[in-house]
Amino acid sequence: MENKKEEFDYEALKKKTLSNFVRAKVCLARMGPFVPLLKDLLEVALRTELKITWMKIDALKAIVKMVIVPSN
Repeated sequence: MENKKEEFDYEALKKKTLSNFVRAKVCLARMGPFVPLLKDLLEVALRTELKITWMKIDALKAIVKMVIVPSN
C-alpha cells in the first residue's frame, strides 16, 4: 500500500514565515505557519525514536537467543 501523503514543502513554509516576520504579522495562532513545521519535526523525532527502540529490542532478543540455549 502506497503512502499518498502530500509532500511537505519546507521552502514554501520558510518563505511564508519570513514574509510574516518582515510584515510584523507573526501568527502564532493554532493554524499559524509554525504548526506544520513543528508537527513534521515532532513526527520525525518520534518515528526515529521508535525505530531506535525497536532496533534495541531486536538486538536484545538476538542476545537472549544466543545466551539462553535450551538444554536437552
